[in-house]
Amino acid sequence: MAPPPEPLDRLRTAPVALLGRIVESSNATFLVSVAEVEAGGADPDDDPGDDPGQPLAAAGAEVRVEAGDDAPDRSPPGRRDTSDLPPGLKAVYKPLRGERPLWDFPEGLFRREAAAYELSAALGWDLVPGTVVREDAPLGVGSLQRFVEADFSRHYFVLRDEGHHDGQLMRMCAFDLLANNTDRKGGHVLVDGDDHVWGIDNGLCFSTEARLRTVIWDFAGLPVPDDVMDGVATLLATGLPGPVAALLLDDEAEAVLRRARVLRSARQFPHDPTGRRIPWPLI
Repeated sequence: MAPPPEPLDRLRTAPVALLGRIVESSNATFLVSVAEVEAGGADPDDDPGDDPGQPLAAAGAEVRVEAGDDAPDRSPPGRRDTSDLPPGLKAVYKPLRGERPLWDFPEGLFRREAAAYELSAALGWDLVPGTVVREDAPLGVGSLQRFVEADFSRHYFVLRDEGHHDGQLMRMCAFDLLANNTDRKGGHVLVDGDDHVWGIDNGLCFSTEARLRTVIWDFAGLPVPDDVMDGVATLLATGLPGPVAALLLDDEAEAVLRRARVLRSARQFPHDPTGRRIPWPLI
């Protein structure tokens, strides 16, 4: 069953309020609530200002508040519980001003988050939660990505061992090859309540250098499924969609098509002969 349409208009236009900081993220990353879109536009009284809220643990670690002596631990050690978060649409907000400079990527990783969504959508693979660039977010320009309600203990290695997600995981493997994902950790693979697999944290993608780093090597040498090859063929026939190209540098956009041509020619998932093309930590 296909997932419901992403709430892109709401992510682009509705008032946003900071709920807390995701403390285990390497860059300043926030969980936010996204209000309903009202016909009269946003209420100026809803502006949350610059208060970063309470720090929250990242996906893949327990969710907890870490500010103040009276702040309760929201999850016992070893458990991932988001049941006490407010209801309604939530998003992960990655502002430009919270990025740490990198020697191997230009600033603006939030654009790559949005480009990953646009590429997944263009391929028809529904792998990346809805992601938009928001100019008027509380801490300035950045990306908003729909927060996936998931059991964060069911990461890639658990889904792999369960054995009935291979089709979706193969699709994600092919996506990471096209996007040249340099940081596909196990905890960046989530499954929602409808058993749909999602890939999050896609900011370190689209480098022009061959720098693939991923935990998804279990399909090495296997043929790429026909439905995945159909998506690759369509991409090559129509060219890189405008929304993707607009978010990347010209040589990065061309590199996506170059990798698609390589995958079309090989028609199988690659091996890692070095054994070192994996991110750390694995989860």
